[in-house]
Amino acid sequence: MLSKWEVVSFVDEVFLSSQLCLATKEYKVSLSKQQLQDFGVCFIGPVLAHYFRWLGEQVSQYGVDNLLFLAREGYFLKQGYERLRYQGLVPDIQTHYLLASRTFLYRAMLDRPECWELALQGAFSGNLKQLCEKRLGLMNSEVDSIFSPAQKAMEVVLPDDKEKVIRVFKEHVSRLAACAQPTKDAYLRYSAPMLSSPGSALVDLGYSGTIQKLITLLHGTDTRGFYWIATRAGEVEVGQCRARMHGALKEGVALGQGYIPLDRSLFLEAVLTSPNGQLKNISVNSSGKIQMTYGGLTHVQRHFHELEVIMAGAMSYAEDMLRSDVVVTGQDVENIYAAMIKSFSNLSAELKKLFDIDDDNAGLGVINPLTVFA
Repeated sequence: MLSKWEVVSFVDEVFLSSQLCLATKEYKVSLSKQQLQDFGVCFIGPVLAHYFRWLGEQVSQYGVDNLLFLAREGYFLKQGYERLRYQGLVPDIQTHYLLASRTFLYRAMLDRPECWELALQGAFSGNLKQLCEKRLGLMNSEVDSIFSPAQKAMEVVLPDDKEKVIRVFKEHVSRLAACAQPTKDAYLRYSAPMLSSPGSALVDLGYSGTIQKLITLLHGTDTRGFYWIATRAGEVEVGQCRARMHGALKEGVALGQGYIPLDRSLFLEAVLTSPNGQLKNISVNSSGKIQMTYGGLTHVQRHFHELEVIMAGAMSYAEDMLRSDVVVTGQDVENIYAAMIKSFSNLSAELKKLFDIDDDNAGLGVINPLTVFA
């Protein structure tokens, strides 16, 4: 396994001119296991080595006894933490993988004005029907039963039209509540046992803590969240409760300010994912069992075995760094991440496909950061 310093050299001298980055239109050869692992070591390994060391320190500092890794980035983050815990490299505490998504949690609290404030603050352009289906998780039939034809066709540009949308929601709050209640009841049944310990904390990549705020609101309890990057670190009031947020790599930085790990975070989000699509709904069937409904799969989820090889390389690197007590600093992560991003336009076609990511929250569907940032 490459050392911390060898990774820097590998990125600068080898990776950027390797077979991974020399793809042409004629390049059709599948990537080898070693190539995929090398990619994981260079791109994700330093991120995990820095993040897990910091996370272990936070767990000890705040007396956390239960970590809830949020879907979908938390799928591999939980695996990584448990691997390090087994080796005695991070605190030995309870861990869970908590299914959650903004779309799903918006749906579960459709009748809550506090939820509307969070749901309508991000950019969106389309009509009200599209907003309700793509961002709020409503089905076509539900939208038709709640809103008038004129309301469904109403053009919406967020955040500018937030108040206009809220006025429409207020007209139908009882119908929205009836739609939300089964989802809310099922999710509370699923998630409440995981949040029962007062020493619980949420773990995610970041960034503004919207999912944490929604969980705080839904459960009516104070929460703490640990993030790779926290754009709004500190303590905020959510209803009658408080949400505390901490960032490992950076705190208080905003999107678009030139901080590469945040501005180009879509690359990391794309590969730190789970085998399932985005959580859309949770219900209880006739036999009393909880059922999950997921959104569609992207290329990486249909070829998840490749991602598992990439992450195996990344996790091995993180384990080696912690076992050897070699500190990967935030500056190291920033430098390596920036160097990797610069090389991505030359990635092989095989690797480029692994960066597809769904962004229904903005109404964009499946996007690829290589296209977005071209």
